[in-house]
Amino acid sequence: MNPNLQETIEGIKPVSQEWRMKAREYLNQLAIPQEVTPQMVNNFVRGGAAINVLATVAGAQVLVVDMGVAADLEKLVREGKIISYKNNNGTACLWFHRVLV
Repeated sequence: MNPNLQETIEGIKPVSQEWRMKAREYLNQLAIPQEVTPQMVNNFVRGGAAINVLATVAGAQVLVVDMGVAADLEKLVREGKIISYKNNNGTACLWFHRVLV
């Protein structure tokens, strides 16, 4: 392993409560309207997002997973363009919630 990478990995420390509070405050300020999310999903599927370019350069594939988009994306699921693990519509940001709680 690259020595710089090893040093970086060894230097990773758990986040403090202060960091969690600042992150929660920051994320609350970044709230994106639910109407935007389906548009973002369609952009990912069409290959028009920055992540699609990065994935191409890296030789990777972008897989879109619906875990709670507040929109009917069933057509994209049937067409095999996205994967659905939807548990509810508009489930907010479950991953960040679990990290920050």
